[in-house]
Order: sequence, then structure tokens, then C-alpha cells
Amino acid sequence: MGREWDSDRGGRQAWVAWATEVFSGCLRVCKPGAYGLIWALPRTSHWTAWALEDAGWEVRDVIHHIFGTGFPKSTNISKHIDKAAGAEREVVGRYQPPGMDKPWNLTQAVDERTVAVFASSRNNLDVTAPATPEAAQWEGWGTALKPACENWILVRKPLSEKTIAANVLRWGTGAINVDGCKIPLDDKAIAQLGKAKQRTNKPSGKGLHHDPESAVERITLEQEIETFKPNGRWPANLVLSEDAARQMDEAVGERVHGAGHAREAIRQCGPTGLFPLAGDGNRYGNTSGPSRFFYTAKPSRSEREAGLLGLLPCRVCGGVTTQFHLNDKGREVRCVRNIHPTCKPIALMRWLVRLVTPPGGTVLDPFAGSGTTCIAAEQEGFEYLACEKDQEYVEIANARIAYRSEEASTCPSTASN
Repeated sequence: MGREWDSDRGGRQAWVAWATEVFSGCLRVCKPGAYGLIWALPRTSHWTAWALEDAGWEVRDVIHHIFGTGFPKSTNISKHIDKAAGAEREVVGRYQPPGMDKPWNLTQAVDERTVAVFASSRNNLDVTAPATPEAAQWEGWGTALKPACENWILVRKPLSEKTIAANVLRWGTGAINVDGCKIPLDDKAIAQLGKAKQRTNKPSGKGLHHDPESAVERITLEQEIETFKPNGRWPANLVLSEDAARQMDEAVGERVHGAGHAREAIRQCGPTGLFPLAGDGNRYGNTSGPSRFFYTAKPSRSEREAGLLGLLPCRVCGGVTTQFHLNDKGREVRCVRNIHPTCKPIALMRWLVRLVTPPGGTVLDPFAGSGTTCIAAEQEGFEYLACEKDQEYVEIANARIAYRSEEASTCPSTASN
């Protein structure tokens, strides 16, 4: 994305050597058995894994964060052929985003960043026709897929003891917090299972009577809540953004909850996902769609910007207390203060931090960015040590962390159960 810190540093060998040095430093300060989660883009995630292994870490798994809001960065082959031939393409229409029943216009964009993305990715939103036979032959061909996935590589520092149990007892590290990261079940799901078991084994004149339909229903429910473990479904190596979750549920449509049960329409995912804070009442059972297994929200604009108004200037107009400004076309758009391009959702980071950090542990983030990991660690009750060399990001992170800390001190406890 044109950022110096995002460069390949001269190619694969140079990048891997640089990353290996960083990961070696992290390994040195971690206890034996300590876990790490390292973010990577799929295209070069093998570089990251290579550097981690060269540094001495063990790769244990990869968590995939799926989202539906990525923008493709693809070269339009047809346009480039016409450009090389010096041919001018005829404008035949305007780009119409899927699902929008009105013509798209830039006044509907929420901020300058959205305007820039749409304007650049769609050639100012004009739809053009090929001007040469060669361009017509390659119309619709490109060079890249739409990004919809980020990887979190799960690693562990090698154990110092002969067994995991011995390592956990000596160092307090070597295990992941499975129960603390399970997707909770609601009371309705647990009650359904109990009723199904009763119907399956109801007594008859000749002893226990097994109702085949109830048996199917019970087995289905047991599979869904993992042999009636009331503390939730086992955490998976897949999480979905809100948009991806909604699309998954809509694609499935209605489903049957076992024999004898009426069809129930799938409910759209709620706003806080499957990793709820304690006491918020947002727990999903068997009536939602398949996204109930893997859901967390992408960071909203309000989440990215919380705490920055009045402290930092808008990166476009320079106003410290302004919420909106006029763009070069005289249209009012929202101010932008958090310009970090890979800001992560707090809900996702809380879940990841909780998954790998032992009781009383400290979270290390060598690339703190705009501070989301620090916020997540603090909200989960952990100490943290964060490093960030870009002063602009440091200011954003400090403001966001201070705001969330003050917010937590004035609200009821949000510590996760």
C-alpha cells in the first residue's frame, strides 16, 4: 500500500532475514511454551512462516479471518491493451455496486478514504467499452483475486520440559485457553437437548422405548453442541467478519433442527458476534445460521476513531474538533484521524489475546500500530508491552488506549467470562 514498513525490503531472502531477526528477539524474551499469533497476508504468509521457523518457533496452526469487504487490486488487461495502442475507450455507463438500487455517487461515501478507494479502483466509476479487437478479446481478464482472508499463524516456543504438563506447571505456559474461547450456547439450545434425550428414552410397557425420530433429533443436537458440553462449542481456526457471516447465513436459507421440528428461518448475525462480553446477553444457540460457529466483527469507523476527536487533527482538513469537512467537490464527508491501514477489530483481538495468554501473563506486540492489541489486552485483564516506531501511529494508539481505559473505569466490568 505504498508504506515503507510494508515493503519487501529487497525480496524474499532480505525480508525473511529481517523478520527472522524480529521473531528471534520475541523468542528470546518469551518463556518456554509461550504461544504467539502473527498476522500475515495469504500471498506472503509462507515468508512469515519461514521466518518464524528460522527464528526457532514451532508453527502449530493457522487461524483464518474471513471478511467480505476487501477491494481487489487487479490490472484490467483490456484497458491496458487499449492504452498501449493509444486507443480511447468509449464511456458506456457508470459502475453500480451490487445490492444498491440507486445510482452510486460519491456523496454517499462516509469519508475521504472511501471516496479514494472507489474512485481509483473503478476508474472514476466510469464503465468503458473496448476500443480495439485485441482489447475486446481480453475484456474481463485481470491479474488478482478479491482479498477476503487474513492469516494469523499460531506458533509456540519449544518446551523446556519433557512433557507439556511439566512445562505448564513450571512456567505457566504451553497451553491455549480452550474453554475461555468457546462460542457460548444459549439456554434454549441446552433445553432442546434435554427434551430430545427424554423423548428418546421414554418408558413403554416393555421397558424403554426408543423413538427413531427423537433419536435423530438428539444425535443432531449432540453433534451441534459437542456431546452436550454446556460451556460452548470448541473454538475453531476460522473467524468471519459481519459481512461474510451475513452472506453465509443468507446463502443457506432455512434449515431443519432434526426430525419433528418445524423449519426456522435463520437469523441474521447480531452486532457483537460470537465472542460476546460478559453479561451482554448476546449468546447464540441453534436457531442462527452457520456463522454462529465463527463470527467476529470488522472494526467500524466509530471503533477506529473512538477517543481521537478533540485530540488529533483530521488527516484531511487539519481540524481537531471538526467531525465533518468539505471535499474538493464541495461535498460534506466525515473527518479521518485513524489512518492505520490494517486496524484490527477489538473483539477479534480480545479473543486472540485470551486464547494464548496464560493467567497473569503479559502480551507482547512488537508492531503495535494504532493500539488495538493493547486495548484488547487491557480489557482482558492482562499487562502488555507494545512497540511502535511510527510516531503518527503512536499518537493514535495512545489516544485510543486512554479513551478505552477511561471508558472502562466509568462502566461496569467488561472482563470476559
